[in-house]
Amino acid sequence: MEGKILMNNEFVHLHTHSEYSLLDGMSKIEDLIQLCYKYRMPALALTEHGNMFSTVPFYKTLKKLKPESDFQLKQIIGAELYVAPKSRTDKKAKEFDRSYYHLLLLCENEIGYKNLCQLISAGYTDGFYIKPRVDMELLSQHHEGLIVSSACISSRIAKAIYYDNDNMAVDTLNQLIDIFGKDHVFLEIMYHSLPDEDKVNRGIIELSKKYSIPLIATQDSHYTSPEDSEAHEVLLCIQSQTTLMDEKRWRFGSNEFYFRSPQEMYEIFKDYPEACQNTLRVAEMCQGHIIKKRNLIPKYIPEDNSDAYTFLRRLVDEGFKKRFGNKIPSGYKERAEYELSTIAELKFVDYFLVVWDIVHFAKTHGIPVGPGRGSAAGSLVAYLLEITDIDPIRYQLLFERFLNPQRVSMPDIDIDFADDRRMEVVQYAIQKYGKDNVSLIATFQRSLARNVVRDVGRVLGISYGEVDQIAKMIPTGKHTLNEALEMEPELKKRIEAEPNLQRLWKFALKLEGTVRNSGTHAAGVVICDKPIVNFIATYKEKNSEFISTQAEKECVEELGLLKMDFLGLKTLSVIHNTLKLIKKHKGIDLDINKVSLEDKKTFQMLQEGFTLGVFQLESEGMRNLSIRLKVQSLEEIVALVALFRPGPMKYIDTFIENKFKPERIQYWHPMLAPVVKETYGIPIYQEQVMQIAQRCAGFSLPESDMLRQGMAKKKMDIVEAKRLPFIEGCIKNGIDKQTAEQIFTNIEDFANYGFNKSHSVAYALLAYQTAYLKANYPEEYMCALLTKEVDNLEKISLYINECNRMGISVLPPDVNKSDVVFSIEDKTIRFGLGVIKNVGMGVCELIVNEREANGCYKDIFDFCCRLNPRQINKRVLENLIKAGAMDSFGVTRQSLFESINIAMAEGQRASKERSSGQISLFGDVPITSLNTNIHNEIVPKEEWPLLQKLSYEKEVIGIYISGHPLEQYKDIFKLWTTPKDTVEKKGEGEDVILGGIIIDVKYHNAAKGKMAFIKLDDTERQYEITCFSDTYEKSKDLIYIENIVLIQARVNFRNSQRGYIARIIIPPDECITLASAFHIRVDSTITESDYEKLMDIFSYNIGDCEVFFHYQDILKQREIIIQAYPDIKVSATPRLVAEIEEIVGKNNTWFSAGNLLPISHNGKRIR
Repeated sequence: MEGKILMNNEFVHLHTHSEYSLLDGMSKIEDLIQLCYKYRMPALALTEHGNMFSTVPFYKTLKKLKPESDFQLKQIIGAELYVAPKSRTDKKAKEFDRSYYHLLLLCENEIGYKNLCQLISAGYTDGFYIKPRVDMELLSQHHEGLIVSSACISSRIAKAIYYDNDNMAVDTLNQLIDIFGKDHVFLEIMYHSLPDEDKVNRGIIELSKKYSIPLIATQDSHYTSPEDSEAHEVLLCIQSQTTLMDEKRWRFGSNEFYFRSPQEMYEIFKDYPEACQNTLRVAEMCQGHIIKKRNLIPKYIPEDNSDAYTFLRRLVDEGFKKRFGNKIPSGYKERAEYELSTIAELKFVDYFLVVWDIVHFAKTHGIPVGPGRGSAAGSLVAYLLEITDIDPIRYQLLFERFLNPQRVSMPDIDIDFADDRRMEVVQYAIQKYGKDNVSLIATFQRSLARNVVRDVGRVLGISYGEVDQIAKMIPTGKHTLNEALEMEPELKKRIEAEPNLQRLWKFALKLEGTVRNSGTHAAGVVICDKPIVNFIATYKEKNSEFISTQAEKECVEELGLLKMDFLGLKTLSVIHNTLKLIKKHKGIDLDINKVSLEDKKTFQMLQEGFTLGVFQLESEGMRNLSIRLKVQSLEEIVALVALFRPGPMKYIDTFIENKFKPERIQYWHPMLAPVVKETYGIPIYQEQVMQIAQRCAGFSLPESDMLRQGMAKKKMDIVEAKRLPFIEGCIKNGIDKQTAEQIFTNIEDFANYGFNKSHSVAYALLAYQTAYLKANYPEEYMCALLTKEVDNLEKISLYINECNRMGISVLPPDVNKSDVVFSIEDKTIRFGLGVIKNVGMGVCELIVNEREANGCYKDIFDFCCRLNPRQINKRVLENLIKAGAMDSFGVTRQSLFESINIAMAEGQRASKERSSGQISLFGDVPITSLNTNIHNEIVPKEEWPLLQKLSYEKEVIGIYISGHPLEQYKDIFKLWTTPKDTVEKKGEGEDVILGGIIIDVKYHNAAKGKMAFIKLDDTERQYEITCFSDTYEKSKDLIYIENIVLIQARVNFRNSQRGYIARIIIPPDECITLASAFHIRVDSTITESDYEKLMDIFSYNIGDCEVFFHYQDILKQREIIIQAYPDIKVSATPRLVAEIEEIVGKNNTWFSAGNLLPISHNGKRIR
């Protein structure tokens, strides 16, 4: 398209905003490209507001979309910049009450692209104020290869014209001419039926004529079609956090900011057809194919300036000595040579050395590094360089799964670092390679189904409760709104029945999937040996010290930049801290990488399902699987990690059965036995698919990997191309054609879900290491685990319960014993002071340091006198007392609470004395020896009631410590609630009785009245319970946080998630209203006459409760439960109890909900 392209009505859009003009543009790039094909536009410029986020996505989408004909669309790279009125660093300067103007720049060539990247990046790093701003100085420095246009009515020229400041308009135009050259300056006219545009356009046209600057007609396109204008207003409300009802909200002022056709543009500007034709002229000036994939791996220069490959070989040789000494196992040297030659052939030597350098830094600076991650664990060279700690030959891991000479792509070595030290590694990379050469990576959050419904609902003014209810009806996962309607008939019914929800849904469909905001990738880092801004624009997140690429990781890779994932893994910090505690308390310097992988205590713990807190294995499903499988080896943990995912889960039962009944294993062909023997006849790893192709069909491992990838990604052209060679290869190896075809079909199915064994081995090793520490050093491990989860109250509660199960007491915080974090005290764990809300880590350190320097605090007065009163304020004292951290002073918490003001006053007095120098009279005598509290007496008060005491603990720590409010009801709950294992087995519509404390309530005004969503906690599990309006009205006085209730509920599944619908809510003391069984305890002293009397009492106390006799067999020391005749049912009344106990004795009767009963004579289990 470099020659003449002008045809009748041909036109190019040069001023276009996509969804990457965040919450301002709405058009999807794919839709814009398709419209260009429809209109046969030869080029398109995307010009986002102040960024280049869309540049690489535009390039990628253009590559993906193939037009039906040979018609080609040229990508024009550009941006609409924000320009400061004066200097970009001057945040006070304003003109026409504006802190910035708009200016359009387009890239003429690669030099222009680099300059635009520089300008956009500098806007964020140097000129950010409200928006990323540049100034004329920057434009002068980076003008080459750029075409400039005056932009929209928010440009400086347009504003000057509108406010009749002709001199400013001319001066600005002359500045642009001086900077860019007259042949690279254009003046824009646009029309969207805005009041300001007529005057501005007249002034622009006059300037064009007077100074011979060409006009270009542009359309400030922000959405695709006119029908999108109302949805675009909703989008603007989301950005400005207003509603459509707000008359003062920001809006565009017309519905004409859509992607017009060439015919419309020529019609609008029929008096200035040259303005439309000039868009073709600009398009011709701009080169296509500016974005290219390059090899941008940084060159690694060894400190001795040796050749990189020679240095790599030397590191490998040193690695052999470290790993194996002088006894290198057979086959290892050959494997290393093969890998090295492949690495050299593919030109990835520098890549390996850069990764080695990063990991080497971490390990030599005490930063915990994971054993490996992903397919890189299949590389022996990576193992020898200590990039990974997995021996790939021992675990039959394949190098070709990581690096395939037939599938040349950038290697991908992701590295786990301790989460609390990850940024040290990033800082090292910046220091080593230069701050301009290292960058984080952007990520874009999109408005997915649930979120977009919530956003639109807020803009439309629909109540939070109603919107929340609709959002929760959308299935979890990556389902679209249309898919949700198909999956949830109730949702579809609501949308169709309610006009306000129809409107919500209409806008949500329009906005679904649009980019909502930008962020920083949690792990991605780009490393280059040249400034990254030479290849892609960068930006800075607010309050971040690091730059990020203006593209996501897939786009970064598309440019050929080296992208690495530095992942922060909490588990590594837990292991590291556990090892420090073991060293501190037991004097053992444990090397976690050298512990036995066959430890009996570890496997016994796993077999019993005590995996809470164990990496990868702590979910309920994994716990059950560990019990069923009776895990006996690391290899079985590897299989667990691979199997416990959607897809392969369906083979779990077969896997377990085959383990315990190996005679059931059926191999597709005997030749496969060595490949799938370790997984009991079922291929579950991607590597096994490759080995099957190699063993059966004679494929090379690179060929096998190509087949695996084709099957996994459903690239049917690759699969079909390999089918015949596979079958022919099998036949050559003695496998009949029918079996060969069946094997191919089978591996095609297995390849869809097969897991990367390299990754599974690495994470299984971490799982084993955490299990080993929990089994062998329980106090140290649980202490480290609690410390790491200090901000996750749900997990803290779970892990404290687990400590109790393990026989480890968790002691409350104590100013005289606690550290800042959780600590070990003998064989118990002590809460850290840092857990207490609103105390602060700095204050906690102050408390601990003073205590360690000058001894324990005697009382609250001594405490206040020895610490800085500016930091130990009233709230700190209140929360320390509420948490029980001052219980060691030997007085009640209420007494301490009432003494706070006196203690603070004494602390102020002591502080003034110190400041005035009186303390110096004592010379070097420590503060603790002073009689600081001679004037003070504690205010005597009884202790708070237990529930108030527990409530305060929950308030300031998030959990109960001294006890639990439910303890007083444990006998009632045992009788009246459905056993927990039974609850989990109940199906849709079945009734259960749940008991617990309400920990959260959300209310909603529905069409039939108010309803509530309750979260109930029974100390072991939490239940989500919906309370519809009829039940709510009867029970609303009981529905509040921290109230203890019994709830009879019906099981209800939504989106495969178990939930409950409340039917009856009562206080525990009214449990008798739920009675379905009446129990009578008897022994051998009961007579026939007594039984007749009982039957007589039953006859005039008829009700709904079945009757059960509990016969106490004293000789055999057992209890026999016998149900009375099924037609005998009694009423739950005090009169019945009184009459029956006259015969059987006091406290020998009780009612229940029928729990913990045996099978009745009619074959049904009693509820």
